[in-house]
Amino acid sequence: VSTQSTGVIKIVQLLCFFFVMAHWSACIQFFVVYVRDFPEKSWPTIIGIQDAPVLDQYLWALFRSLSHMITIGYGRDAPQEVIEVLFIIPSMLTGAFFYMMIVSQMTKTISLFKMGSIRYTQKLKDVDELAKKYKLDSDAHQRLHEFYHHKYGGEIHEDDEIIKELSLALKIDVIKSRYREILENVFFLSTGDDGLIEQFLLSIKESVFMTGDIIIRSEDTVEDLYVIKKGTVSIEFTTPGGNLDDDIIVRDFGFFGETPLITKKKADMMVFSEVPCDCLLIPKYIFYAMLDRFPVFKSQMLLVVHSRLTLQGLDPIEYAPFLKNAFLEALSDPNAVNSSEDILELASQARLDHQGLKEFRNKNLNDLSVFRKQNKDVFDKTFSKQTPVDLNRKEKEVHVSVSIHGDDVKTCTENLN
Repeated sequence: VSTQSTGVIKIVQLLCFFFVMAHWSACIQFFVVYVRDFPEKSWPTIIGIQDAPVLDQYLWALFRSLSHMITIGYGRDAPQEVIEVLFIIPSMLTGAFFYMMIVSQMTKTISLFKMGSIRYTQKLKDVDELAKKYKLDSDAHQRLHEFYHHKYGGEIHEDDEIIKELSLALKIDVIKSRYREILENVFFLSTGDDGLIEQFLLSIKESVFMTGDIIIRSEDTVEDLYVIKKGTVSIEFTTPGGNLDDDIIVRDFGFFGETPLITKKKADMMVFSEVPCDCLLIPKYIFYAMLDRFPVFKSQMLLVVHSRLTLQGLDPIEYAPFLKNAFLEALSDPNAVNSSEDILELASQARLDHQGLKEFRNKNLNDLSVFRKQNKDVFDKTFSKQTPVDLNRKEKEVHVSVSIHGDDVKTCTENLN
């Protein structure tokens, strides 16, 4: 039973006990005047119910008792005899006690239901104090509020603190449920074995980027692999010798940062957050450990790196000569070839007319280019979905995919209106 349910049960128990006490008080107060044969100044005589039906007498007595116990009055008339006062005083004290207990328990239970909102409100108060302390301008102050609203959604829960306390097996089960969509839609996770998945889940850290944030700058040393949980980023390549004049869009369940990590070079791209973006980060040393431990994952990443370099119009072998044998080994791995997927979207598609599309297709028709898997029958596991298309964009959009299946290289350009 949850803590909130326990609180509700306690409130119901107190209410039931309160009404039992009110029943006893009503019976006692009526019995006191009944055994004295309804004196002239007694409350039943004053309201004229000495000979009324039993139910009427009980309801008047219960009404009088409840009025005492919740301290709103004495019923229809105040007590006129000392003996009535003697029995009313304990009734009022008992009612006040139960009233205090019920209100206290209700306040406690309601606070449990809204604990996340209370923590969030306190966080915003701390943010306001920080803004005041450092004399932030209104724009920066507003951006702080927007950041926390996007990150927490109005409620702060101690999920991470709870997960840290769990045993390893239980922790993995909880995190699998927490990131179920990621595991189902990121291709190297949906086709990966349990060891890869568990290593990924135990190593990730979450990060939030707001609209317009620069996530990676050109010449940065990339320290993480970025997996997009929700959001959209644009990548502007700055590689010397590249001839791709368009930005690349990566949406939900896509990833970036693998090329500089694998080629061991500084970033040759600028990555911008187009909308508020939730990312999962894999530290560099964990990423390298995953490459060493899981051969299929290594081959998948190599194929993606080769594809993205090819998309820029670069020769991957010349760009990273030490990876030549690794690229060939990746091509010879049927599991990696048939499960690899990398749907990328060009940002400014309106410039690509039919002739431009043909030139783009011919330019990128190179060996070892894997943008999209073709054979879905290789694995029994669920394969990841394509990167979502924003159908509300005004300009025409084109998804460019280069696929390799066996020894045949296939290139496909789809015009979406």
